[in-house]
Amino acid sequence: MPLIRPDLPPTSLLNTDGSPQFGVYRAPFPEVDLDRAKVPGWLGPLSLWRRKEWHHYAIVSPELFVTLAVVEARYLQTAWLQVVDRTTGERFEHKRQAPTLGLSLARSLWDEHTLLRSRGFFLDAHAHLESGEHRLKLSVAARGGLPPVRAELHLDARVEPLAVVLPVGRGRAMYSHKVPLPASGWVEVGDRKSALDPAHATAILDIHKAHYPRHTWWKWATFAGRAADGRRVAVNLTHNLNPREDQWTENAVWIEDRVYRLGPASFQVGRRGTPWQLHTDDGLDLSFTPAGERAENLRLGLVRSVFRQPYGSFSGVIPSPEGPLALWEGFGLCEDHDARW
Repeated sequence: MPLIRPDLPPTSLLNTDGSPQFGVYRAPFPEVDLDRAKVPGWLGPLSLWRRKEWHHYAIVSPELFVTLAVVEARYLQTAWLQVVDRTTGERFEHKRQAPTLGLSLARSLWDEHTLLRSRGFFLDAHAHLESGEHRLKLSVAARGGLPPVRAELHLDARVEPLAVVLPVGRGRAMYSHKVPLPASGWVEVGDRKSALDPAHATAILDIHKAHYPRHTWWKWATFAGRAADGRRVAVNLTHNLNPREDQWTENAVWIEDRVYRLGPASFQVGRRGTPWQLHTDDGLDLSFTPAGERAENLRLGLVRSVFRQPYGSFSGVIPSPEGPLALWEGFGLCEDHDARW
């Protein structure tokens, strides 16, 4: 089955009547205007307070695997930083969670900042697509016996993203911008400073906004690596409450700087510490072997967030325009998430 390239996006992700322009696109939206979406029923006047947003970064290098996320749930703000030493297997996580953390999320990716100024946790992520780059500065203080972490990263944004607008319920939409970018700069953990070589380090961005229903679930996998022929590759797979997976999905493969659509994905979720199996009808056939896991079981009255997010290695075959590609190396994460919010 030949791979299909995503479409070019319209100028707005909304139609003139406020309804979403559902689709799968290979370039960023000039304006991300989900705030103006016309949400039907009683939710309409409260749509701002029901919208969930987050920015997630996964940095994959030969020495380190770093995940960083900032989440705005309206009633709760969350930030976490996970650092995995791939040479030793050691892992730790800094986390902050409160009704407010001084978090401000960029409204677009063209020339705006995502800022977090919480005690002992500072982030400035400057998205600057006009100049073809993103820059990220991070400083997290030592806490509870965990080492401090500092980082300055430069991300080469001249890679086609996957930008999607998908249905998640009657009149409700989610927007996501996902892209793997060559990363340079440095990460300092305690007194150990690691340089990032863009030939071998990748930062996977996941920018997300959605008017989710109260009960939301998804399975997710993302990784970066190399095919056996030496080309840089990355994959994103999701199975969620989108009722139109036969037409639109978040599933894609990147080969060098170009993105290709994939069809619906199936996940065979392994028990803790055991492999997962991932498949699509396009020819993707992967095994994921966990090396460790972060997890959450948050229950705050009517609010619940339960997830497993193992990280580890991917192996198998991915599709390409020329035919199946053997995966030489791939490292990233999977997630099984169920939420009521």
